[in-house]
Amino acid sequence: MADNAFLDHGQRDFGYAVFGKVVKGMDVADKISQVQTHNVGPYQNVPTKPVVILSAKVLP
Repeated sequence: MADNAFLDHGQRDFGYAVFGKVVKGMDVADKISQVQTHNVGPYQNVPTKPVVILSAKVLP
């Protein structure tokens, strides 16, 4: 989890918003945030190995 300021809204382009709340499994989110990353083209903080989430649920 990193701040990618280049994805923020600019005067000439759109930005990206991500909303969510971890209610269980924060230890997993913390582990994901620690994986090794690199730059790919214009994108920063791209995991060097894919991060696969096997299960996620939408709560009421």
